[in-house]
Amino acid sequence: MHRMLLDLPNGFETERLILRPYQDGDEKIFLEMLDKGNRVYLDELLGPISQTIDINEIKTTLRQLAADWVAKNRFVLSYWSKNSLEFLGHIWIEPKNWDLCIFEIGWFVVIDKQGKGFPTEAARGALKFLFQHLRAQKVIVTVRDHGEYKDKSIKIAKKCGFIREGFSRDSVQIVSSKGSGAIVGVYHFGLLRSEAILEGFLEE
Repeated sequence: MHRMLLDLPNGFETERLILRPYQDGDEKIFLEMLDKGNRVYLDELLGPISQTIDINEIKTTLRQLAADWVAKNRFVLSYWSKNSLEFLGHIWIEPKNWDLCIFEIGWFVVIDKQGKGFPTEAARGALKFLFQHLRAQKVIVTVRDHGEYKDKSIKIAKKCGFIREGFSRDSVQIVSSKGSGAIVGVYHFGLLRSEAILEGFLEE
């Protein structure tokens, strides 16, 4: 089936979270999040947008992400607390090969909500979306051998059932708002459709 014929939900819920594409109005909350100690933390993950103070620049970026969802170019899901409606982070899903239905997934959680299991819960919800609605055959995670959050990212991947498939030495250059930096290695993890059944992301 062509990707434009896929009938996708415009968001979904997990036990504690609401996951959905960004909407108009989210730019103010996103800017407030950056100002609460997240700019340095998110610099390498989000790039220049993490350093801007221009709300219209953020609005433009979030609108582009929402448009990418509709066009099925990539899928970025913001996630929010069901109880407080606080913004907690987002999940990004990048199509790597539509013909083989291979996707890459990544995540972040705001700095003051770490250690509560939110990114793991959000990732597991997104994996159900991937295997059930995007019909993924394989989902991959890449973790750079760099920074204080490397071990946390690997832990999340393992909690979601990903299997380590290898390590590429000096294969990615760190890029931040200040420009390019060190070249670092990358850990590679994968989750197959057959394994997604065992993890409960998909029914047989």
